[in-house]
Amino acid sequence: MSEDVENDHLYALYTCHVNRRHSQEQSSNEASSDPDPADPPEPDPDGDNFSLSVVATNMKAENEVELRASMVKRLSRGQLHASSGSVTNLDIGLGENGSACYYRLLQQPGEEVQEIPELSTSPTLASVCMDRYIVCLVDAVSSPLDLFRSELDMFSFSLLSLLDAWMSQLEELRVQLAGWFDEVTGYTTRCPARFQLDVSILLHVGLTGCQLTYQGPNQDDQLKEDTEKFITACSLKSLLSTTPDNKPAPPSDQPLIEVDNSVVHSSSQEQNAVVLSLEGEEYKFNCETVSKFCKNWGEKVLSAGSVSAFQVRQMLDNFKLQVIQDMNSFKRLILQAETDHYALYRCLVFTQNCGHNLLESPAVLNDPGLASLDSQDVLKVLQDYLK
Repeated sequence: MSEDVENDHLYALYTCHVNRRHSQEQSSNEASSDPDPADPPEPDPDGDNFSLSVVATNMKAENEVELRASMVKRLSRGQLHASSGSVTNLDIGLGENGSACYYRLLQQPGEEVQEIPELSTSPTLASVCMDRYIVCLVDAVSSPLDLFRSELDMFSFSLLSLLDAWMSQLEELRVQLAGWFDEVTGYTTRCPARFQLDVSILLHVGLTGCQLTYQGPNQDDQLKEDTEKFITACSLKSLLSTTPDNKPAPPSDQPLIEVDNSVVHSSSQEQNAVVLSLEGEEYKFNCETVSKFCKNWGEKVLSAGSVSAFQVRQMLDNFKLQVIQDMNSFKRLILQAETDHYALYRCLVFTQNCGHNLLESPAVLNDPGLASLDSQDVLKVLQDYLK
């Protein structure tokens, strides 16, 4: 069922079947040999208990066979999961240094894994039910595809609506799979190309958590989707963990700031929304202020956009990492300033030089580690001085 398409961005969608006959013979042989119940079941390194059938692919036959064999082995070892996909480098005859491959076992949300009675003695086989789907998305060259793991998970999840009726919607399924690379990574290059230096405003929205609203009679749905993906990619929400009210404050060298996300959400709603007016190819942002920090990183993102999607995605991760490092440094200085006036001065200098206003960051203001009266006094002094 291979489509003869010359493409560096390949895909293969499989249905997974359990070979019942082989499993029954194996169970019969095990019963006749009367094995010790304490002995673990024999592994299935060759994947003989499984078979995969191709639903759709645009790979050449020889490469698809190699990919299928690799997936069978990983399935037999319990290395495919429905909760999220995995990215690895495979040698399937496409590139000298291997090919980046994302793979995932697909199942409907909330669906319980069904045990197969014949295979209940094997922990790896009992966790796999018949007629599941496996999606493989392949970049023909070795690339940092794992930078887009969350986007790949979202894309593979979107396929579920087509899978139940794939025989009647096969062409639509093929079209969606064929465009996986652009769907997953395209926003990273389209946003810088469209907004140029104004991409710094998207970084500002992602950093502050303020709301972005759209205006205009003819709104470009693709542009809106790209913009939302870009903001999500540079948002700190995925890096901030929630902590209960009664949890002790984390140590000052905690690698990630811990905040109450409900408070952050409430605080971000109070900030002025950024308005993006769209009319045909024209656009206009209505944004009061953008920090020097976001402007500098906007230039870096714009430069990376002319190189590749992977460079932009790495730049967005570096942007978030720098913000987290600044927050941690600022937090340590505040704690030191509770008893050291010189540390208070260093706090002031750091705030002025870092390029973005940490005193208005919800992740700082609502950090439980800075909830003491002394820390709040330090923050108030800084706020009053910088007004």
